[in-house]
Amino acid sequence: MDRGQNRQGPVDGTALAEALRQGQLDDTSLVWREGLAQWSPLGQFREELGLGAAANPPPRLPRPPLHPPRLRKRSAAAA
Repeated sequence: MDRGQNRQGPVDGTALAEALRQGQLDDTSLVWREGLAQWSPLGQFREELGLGAAANPPPRLPRPPLHPPRLRKRSAAAA
């Protein structure tokens, strides 16, 4: 299934690999082939399809604080 949850296929391993490289699919995209009882995440078939290890996802950015810090006004004496 593609990102829009639309069924595609039949699709060969080469086409799956290309769709993965182009970002049309990811390791969570569901795939099925004869012999499988149910749809399964593409990431489970990387080795079988010759796709190698999954790339590490980019690091997550820290979440901003819920309330930004308040700036203190400088008193006239401190200036």
